[in-house]
Amino acid sequence: MRLCVNTAVALVACVQCAVVSAQVPKTNRRAPIKLGMSGAEVRTILGTPLIYRDMKAHRSVSSDQAGVLPPSNDYDDVYEFTTPLNTYELQTHYALDGSESRLHAVPRLIAIYYELDKRISIKDLAKILDDLPEAATFCGAECTIAGRTEHSSVGDDFLYLHPKTVTPAERAEGEWIASIFGRFSSQDAPGRWYPTISVYYNQGSITHMTFAEDLSLSEGPVQTTWKPQGPTN
Repeated sequence: MRLCVNTAVALVACVQCAVVSAQVPKTNRRAPIKLGMSGAEVRTILGTPLIYRDMKAHRSVSSDQAGVLPPSNDYDDVYEFTTPLNTYELQTHYALDGSESRLHAVPRLIAIYYELDKRISIKDLAKILDDLPEAATFCGAECTIAGRTEHSSVGDDFLYLHPKTVTPAERAEGEWIASIFGRFSSQDAPGRWYPTISVYYNQGSITHMTFAEDLSLSEGPVQTTWKPQGPTN
């Protein structure tokens, strides 16, 4: 899928110009959650979800109605955070890790979804990244940014961020998570799984982002980089 140079390069260039730290409010001053964490560890950081969302049944129920349910691969936990920049819906997706016990498999985090309340220009991507604690954790010292444009006015376009440096231990952990903790083989593309921030934007405005282990395929050439403005966690 070819990169539309006239559109995507100009947008990514704007990202490079806009690496300005956003003020992170007290409401979002928390430790980042990380892929591979157990559901209990995630709950320690984020607390009780506002909503439990069953993606297969397209049904949601509030924790006020259902009470406190344990983390599960049967539904996603949904939270909401507000900063001076925006309000975000954060959704955590778990898979069962039965590598130590099949009878008492542990729900572990395999993907994080952020939905933006207010659309933000792709030119201000750096401000959004500075606003989300997980971005610095994913990127480490620096992330590369690649782009792919498939539509001019209909559907989503994409940017992809990968850490510029990935250690062998991080690569092994990524393959472990991508294989759903050993349930499936990751050998179809060994060594190509990367911590990936996928940025979805429509007509120049960011709508949502995902944090997951993914294959770096058909993303187009690296256009620029992003460096977290504060210490990584």
